[in-house]
Amino acid sequence: MTVPEWTLAIETSTRQGSLALLHEGRLHSELTLELGTAHGQSLLPGIARLLQQQKLTPRQLQLVAVSQGPGSYTGLRVGVVCAKLLAWSLRIPLVAVDTLQALAADCTTSVDRLWIVTDAQRDAVYAACFFLPAPHTPETLVTTMVLPADQLASQLRPTDVVRGPAVEKLVQSAPNLADQMTANQITGDLVCPSARRVGELAISAHRRGEQSDPRGLTPVYLRQSSAETQWDRLHPPAG
Repeated sequence: MTVPEWTLAIETSTRQGSLALLHEGRLHSELTLELGTAHGQSLLPGIARLLQQQKLTPRQLQLVAVSQGPGSYTGLRVGVVCAKLLAWSLRIPLVAVDTLQALAADCTTSVDRLWIVTDAQRDAVYAACFFLPAPHTPETLVTTMVLPADQLASQLRPTDVVRGPAVEKLVQSAPNLADQMTANQITGDLVCPSARRVGELAISAHRRGEQSDPRGLTPVYLRQSSAETQWDRLHPPAG
């Protein structure tokens, strides 16, 4: 399958989101979004601004890529809904990308086993493991999961590389971990996934014939939000 001429990529899994336009598979322009808690107020104007800057119309897009999660509940919901509406209304393909894979794609070296860890709140982390035969080319070894930080720490191999915004949380749960690994093996870089990497991964998937159904696509949360947890605690099942 040919590379789309214009791809719009959307990443809203964190408070600092981003948008990217890729032309024939290569980054053309990108825009950082300081989303905070107002994802819905920033996303659509950001897309309009990015297209206008390049003198493009939505009708010139041929693919929409979106970060599917896990991450911010509100951010993912807004980003995925926006991507679905664009793909549906423009009648173009949509490809959703795992957020941790997008983080792994920012790695600039080859790695046999790269763990990406992000914060899942409370005592847990989101984690996934990837093989990178070359920079920016993550292949999934262990799909994204949510588990207690200390449980993940006990599963790490001595030669594994661990990166991501929840590295400090991981070390706090297993203080001896920092002594067992070198500074090159465990580091808190790769903090925010980028729309650029989301777009590149989506284009690769699209070329393999993969795409997401706009009617059925939902964000990947993997766990309840704090509000849902509190509701369940206050409203236990009858009987």
